[in-house]
Amino acid sequence: MRACERRHPSNATESTVCSPPSAARSAASGCVAPQRGSARHGDSSAAIAAGVRGQITEMFGEIACFWGFTRTQGRVYGHLFLSPDPLDQASIRTRLKISAGSASMTLTSLTAWGALQRTGRFYSAQTNLWTLITTVMRTREYPKVAEGVTRLRDLSAQLHVAGAGADAGAELRFMRDRIDHLLRFFDMCRAFLNAIVEHNPVHGILNNLARRAAKLTRARREARPS
Repeated sequence: MRACERRHPSNATESTVCSPPSAARSAASGCVAPQRGSARHGDSSAAIAAGVRGQITEMFGEIACFWGFTRTQGRVYGHLFLSPDPLDQASIRTRLKISAGSASMTLTSLTAWGALQRTGRFYSAQTNLWTLITTVMRTREYPKVAEGVTRLRDLSAQLHVAGAGADAGAELRFMRDRIDHLLRFFDMCRAFLNAIVEHNPVHGILNNLARRAAKLTRARREARPS
């Protein structure tokens, strides 16, 4: 098992344990989820709907935990995703068997991330998954990659200046080449993320990858000893 921890916009930290979903947690999501493929012809539609909702609730909990969010965030989002009507905090807390504090913090953080929409006391899920993914990437991943590019450029500049001297050793030249290689990779990652967050996933990604791949190939050819 691994701890799944996420710092919310309110600076409060919620920590859960990432472990396989149990029957108890499935029951907490509003029902006892049946095993996959166990629905029979005679089962009522309500029981089948409750079973599916329970499994989706736990599935989103696992996905959220994998991507660095809390299991509770994923379970709340998954439950609302399959809710035909908006739910208030009390209903969510009761259905998922979570504390008032956890429910409040989770709903606040998910609303801040754009995963939930709030109307008065009621919450509904953002069902445009592409919008949700790009919001997270723009807010979390892209700034980290951009910061990495800036730091690598500074290091590369230092190594190029130091490596230009007559007393530059083989180690400095080796480090310069490796840092430049890493910088080209980070540049490509930034272009990839930029294409995604600009909502032009196919055309933008292919064009940017093609340009970056061409530059990387050219750089490798130039780096080969003659």
